[in-house]
Amino acid sequence: MSVLTKFRRIHQDECGAVTVDWVVLTAAIIGLCISIFVYFGEGMGVVGKATSGQLSEIASRIETGTVLDPY
Repeated sequence: MSVLTKFRRIHQDECGAVTVDWVVLTAAIIGLCISIFVYFGEGMGVVGKATSGQLSEIASRIETGTVLDPY
């Protein structure tokens, strides 16, 4: 078997192509997720702090018994 025949077999073999496709697709998804977290990260922190403040206020009202009954 000549070197040229071996090269043709390797060139025509597509077993590794699927793996490469999955690696590229996974890297693209991870990159997209990172960019979304970077873009929205600061806003999510602001919303988290506001929510935490509201929950703390409700918890303190429950402890002191000043929660209004909605019914």
